[in-house]
Amino acid sequence: MGLHTLRLSTVPLTFSTFTSRLFLNPSPTLAFFSRHVQPRKPFLLRAFSAVQEIPPTQASSDSSAARPQWKAAIDFKWIRDNKEAVETNIKNRNSNANLEAVLELYENMVNLQKEVEGIREERNNVAKKMKGKLEPSERERLVEEGKNLKESLATLEEDLVKLQDELQHVGRSIPNMTHPDVPVGGEDSSTVRKEVGSPREFSFPIKDHLQLGKDLDLMDFDSAAEVYTLSI
Repeated sequence: MGLHTLRLSTVPLTFSTFTSRLFLNPSPTLAFFSRHVQPRKPFLLRAFSAVQEIPPTQASSDSSAARPQWKAAIDFKWIRDNKEAVETNIKNRNSNANLEAVLELYENMVNLQKEVEGIREERNNVAKKMKGKLEPSERERLVEEGKNLKESLATLEEDLVKLQDELQHVGRSIPNMTHPDVPVGGEDSSTVRKEVGSPREFSFPIKDHLQLGKDLDLMDFDSAAEVYTLSI
């Protein structure tokens, strides 16, 4: 069994699927490639979940965006606290992610969550007051207050769900953080870090699996390429 070359490099991405890529290509020598292009910084060990586009679902009657079928485990607070590092990573990965839009949506969501929690607390306090002995007028006032709080809470919770869905949709464009040792650039930016073993030498011209398959009559690409049409 021959040795292989292990190449580690970043892959420029221009769409919404962002993951670090590790390529294993057959080669006579086992080598690790990387390049250090700037002073090394402490590695921010934080992984975002792999992001994947979800096929669009049928729009709702109010023309609002369809809710995502799953939620990516994205730490938006960490993104906010490490904005500079995330911004640099977006640039290095040739991503078109809108970091400012993500941070703005996140702040809006945090503020709305606080407002929702405040109204829930008020509603609980009203419920506690109604457990005691009250005058009819006071009870009526608390019932009305509780009703108003319930309606306000329902509206805000609906707005919060919509905001969370929008944040998920926009936030999935943020690429994963890459390891600081991963080179920035293409294949030309790679350098050999380590070689294990030595290239294997052959006394005859070597062939790849496609040529071997043809020569041994194991693969018939000509027949496989033919197109048949059936008419009824």
